[in-house]
Amino acid sequence: MTKNLGTIGFRNRSAWQSGTSYRKDDRVQVGRGWAYCVEDHTSGDNFGADMAMGLWDWLVNASGLEDME
Repeated sequence: MTKNLGTIGFRNRSAWQSGTSYRKDDRVQVGRGWAYCVEDHTSGDNFGADMAMGLWDWLVNASGLEDME
């Protein structure tokens, strides 16, 4: 007997792009952070608006942090 567990982990999709189809658990780079897709959708014109609609959540958000030297 087998059980389908579906996707375990995130699918890497490189940098976020507008007008792109994303699926739940896709992972994208946004500036200095990484976000994951909460539900299937086609991205809008800017990431901030999609984030405000609850389509993404942060894995890591390093924006605003200074580089260490």
